[in-house]
Amino acid sequence: FSAVRPLDLPAREIDTFKGDGLAFLLTPSRHFNNWYYAIYPLGLALFAGVVGLGGLAYQYSRQRHWQILDWQQIGLLVLYSFLGIGMSASFTQVWLGAGKIRHVLPISLALIPLWAAALVQISWAIRDWLEKSRQRHWQRLPVAVTAAVASILAVSFVPGNGALLKQYELTPMPVLLWRWTDANVPLEGLIMTPMGSDIANTWNRPWSGYDGVKSFQWWQEPDGDILKNTPEQLVERNIRYFALSDKDRADLYGGRLNELDAFLRQFTLIKTIPAHENIMGSTVYFYRVAAPQIPAQTVFGGQIQLIGYDLNTPELKAGNILKFRPYWRIQRQPATNYSLFVHLYPAAADQLIVQNDGPPTSLDRLTLTWDDPQEVYIGADVSLPLPADLAPGPYRLVLGLYDFSTGQRLTTEADQDSFSIPIEIPKN
Repeated sequence: FSAVRPLDLPAREIDTFKGDGLAFLLTPSRHFNNWYYAIYPLGLALFAGVVGLGGLAYQYSRQRHWQILDWQQIGLLVLYSFLGIGMSASFTQVWLGAGKIRHVLPISLALIPLWAAALVQISWAIRDWLEKSRQRHWQRLPVAVTAAVASILAVSFVPGNGALLKQYELTPMPVLLWRWTDANVPLEGLIMTPMGSDIANTWNRPWSGYDGVKSFQWWQEPDGDILKNTPEQLVERNIRYFALSDKDRADLYGGRLNELDAFLRQFTLIKTIPAHENIMGSTVYFYRVAAPQIPAQTVFGGQIQLIGYDLNTPELKAGNILKFRPYWRIQRQPATNYSLFVHLYPAAADQLIVQNDGPPTSLDRLTLTWDDPQEVYIGADVSLPLPADLAPGPYRLVLGLYDFSTGQRLTTEADQDSFSIPIEIPKN
């Protein structure tokens, strides 16, 4: 066992501190900037006004030997604040858009009691002045001042805080996104998002709270490079999916939307999760980088359309595994939970060689839940072990949909109860 030094941990903030920390520490503008955002929860004018009056009240009360606060305790708060701001300025410059205000919130916890102490000192000074000047009928003035300040705070902050609390009653868009991917997207390759995307951490369990069954791998691509990629280059890097939001479109690509849309047209739009008044976040678009290998346009029962499929054609040899994946859309919501059959036959005979039956996608997305005509439903991965003694020659892969409870198959537009794919088993 060996101890790990904090500066050796892999973190962006640590890398920044080790690289430019000293220069940033000596940059006054960074300190003032971070001070501003540490005060931000109270408001700069309210904080500065009360603290300034508190300082004057402290000096006035001290000269007259009236009640004053313990300057050592106040000094500790101020010292902690200065040290904390210096520490944060050495590795980050806070601004609201990046969510980095978290780096100065510990300082806010010191500034709030400092502000409250100033308000207490003002109240004490007013109280003692009234006693010494024999204006006893005004002795409730400190209470009135405190009530007035509290009222100002209530008017200023309560409505905003109420709206913020109401916002957190909404379902965050990343939650909808991770639920959908967990049920619909197979574990294959990386999910790519733009660097700085508001959905970039959707599948990061510690950051987003993602609690899905599947452990997705993701990649954040720097904005300057992302639009230069082709689907082939992304697949070569094991990137299979791409996701972004309307907020990303506006914030990250506001001046390059034509270029972005040309980039996206290379992909297959799998799902659009629209924004809604009960959802916190903007519309999300989820793409599959590679289109189905072989397109198709067959509709079963006027309900479910086979739009394409993947088939490991180069590996179709005796003794190998035939791998097949369909891709579906719906013409209308299916009437029941259909099952998929996949059979292998000789080209000119009905002698069943090998078969597979199961849900068209997964048990998490039975067909009764298919309710979006624009969604592409990624089919189940079907594996058919080819017999070791399978003779070379032409074969046909036959697939279709049926009602498991009755065995009734759905028919195609050509009044066929299946779709046939010709394949060739070459000589070894």
